[in-house]
Amino acid sequence: MQSLNKISFLLLLAMLVNMYGCTGIQSFGLTARAGDTIALGVGWRLNLSSQIDNIAVNYKVGGIDTVTNYAANDPRIRSIVNSFPDPLSNLIVGRETSQNLGNFDDSLGIAIDGAVTSLDKEWAQTFVILDLPASMDTGVATINITPTVGSPIGPISVEILAGTGSPHLFTNFESLGIGANHLTTLRRTPHYEINFQATQVPYSIQVDFTHYATVDNGGVGRAYVVNPRGDIKNISWSDDGANLRVIISPTGLQPPIWMKAFKFYIAGGITNLTESSVQGYDENGNPVAVTMSITNNN
Repeated sequence: MQSLNKISFLLLLAMLVNMYGCTGIQSFGLTARAGDTIALGVGWRLNLSSQIDNIAVNYKVGGIDTVTNYAANDPRIRSIVNSFPDPLSNLIVGRETSQNLGNFDDSLGIAIDGAVTSLDKEWAQTFVILDLPASMDTGVATINITPTVGSPIGPISVEILAGTGSPHLFTNFESLGIGANHLTTLRRTPHYEINFQATQVPYSIQVDFTHYATVDNGGVGRAYVVNPRGDIKNISWSDDGANLRVIISPTGLQPPIWMKAFKFYIAGGITNLTESSVQGYDENGNPVAVTMSITNNN
């Protein structure tokens, strides 16, 4: 697992550099040969997997400026993955308990909440794992990414060294390789993102949806509800094949202090997800007015 551990360590370092640096983007490593595999730390872009339109690599061949364009389905885009902090990290525990555990943890968490995620508690760093073009001159190449949603990313610089590289095989000591499908399975699956708005933050929320029939009822897909932060809220849900109910409550005695913490996802390939009803409640069970938005990332 040596090579896998090496790239995992690099991705962890990239996450720390980019999250603490708020807006920094860079390649890991900073140098590579033509044809090598690199990881690009591109910031907090959770749904980039489904939003890539084009990756442009600008470089020189024979002293002539060259651009290689990778389309969204180009096999040289090995994967797009999100990396998350350990839930037991000083960063997470310090932020959620408002304590400095020795590394200015709460202050760093406040900076991430305020400057990076706009109070979204799903902290992550997105990486594009990319094979460089096979023929490149030495020198600095730049990479620009154009998503279908959101602002362009780049330029990201990588210094091209002499020699001929090769795509990373991600093999372990038993020579078991990771194929293209293994890397692709790490991408974020198609899903719906559910967010809520309210003038008074509720203690809990109950929301009901309808959707087209699941595969067990003559349709497609099976509902699967995903809670991105199980340490700050509980989610209970049930689905009968056409109707989905979700109940959200805090893990502690106090409710979240802002609405973004209630965010969750619905995946599993179901279609035509539609709001049926949504209702918030305070600590005493009194109704609190809540509205809901559904973003389709399928």
